[in-house]
Amino acid sequence: MVFEPSCLYHVYNRGNNRQEIFFNRENYLFFLRKARTHLLPFCDILCYCLMPNHFHFLISTKEMLPHNQLNNAIGILLRSYTRAINKQENRYGSLFQQDTKAKELLQSSGGSKPPDDCYPLMLQLYPSKSHDSGFIA
Repeated sequence: MVFEPSCLYHVYNRGNNRQEIFFNRENYLFFLRKARTHLLPFCDILCYCLMPNHFHFLISTKEMLPHNQLNNAIGILLRSYTRAINKQENRYGSLFQQDTKAKELLQSSGGSKPPDDCYPLMLQLYPSKSHDSGFIA
């Protein structure tokens, strides 16, 4: 993934083989605490959607975005969460699909790359029907 400064992105991934990644309420909260710790230095999390087998973040990257640091932070978030879940569930191996996806929506400063017409509306409506969704301040 290549993240540009001052842009909006839809970041998402799901469980390997579409398996669950959240097994109880504490898992959701733990994942959000880790997301705050690892992602907030590089982006603002505008909203999120956590489903039993996948997650979505709508993020706005910071103006001063060090090269590859957000990619590294996402990797650390997913690896450390995986280690905790593997220990909790007495399992091993990958929890998430190989590649986390990031779709650029538009530049925060009103840049010239508009999203597909329906995509932002879908993104706004989807979390309202989710298992655990909300906003992070």
